[in-house]
Amino acid sequence: MSSPIGDIRRAIIVLEASDDPAARRVAAALQHYDAERGATTTDKALHVASMPGQTTWWAAEALDRRTAAIRAIRERECPDMGVTAASREIAKRCRRYTGSSRRDPLLDAATENGRCSLQERRIRDYLGNERGLLVARKP
Repeated sequence: MSSPIGDIRRAIIVLEASDDPAARRVAAALQHYDAERGATTTDKALHVASMPGQTTWWAAEALDRRTAAIRAIRERECPDMGVTAASREIAKRCRRYTGSSRRDPLLDAATENGRCSLQERRIRDYLGNERGLLVARKP
């Protein structure tokens, strides 16, 4: 029967033999984790741990998926509307979708699988920020 640390050590051997530089970096990080004997976490060894106050990598990826879904809904449902009108329409569709038995992958992604917590203002921020730049709000 194999142990988790045994699996990690076998993975190190496989990753070290790879021609892929990313695989070798992961192997080195796992070796560091194994050598530290509990003094570090896998997140820290792999350099994916967030600092206090930073967004975790999994939360950032979830936000990216949600933003992409909202933009795709706009393209599919209201491509000719401006940002404000489109955000109002998308918010309305998300509210109607909540609790619906109908399934739609984009609306699932935008509403966190049917739980709508999106406000029109937040959707407007996602749509108005299509280049990934921060949009300053007027006071």
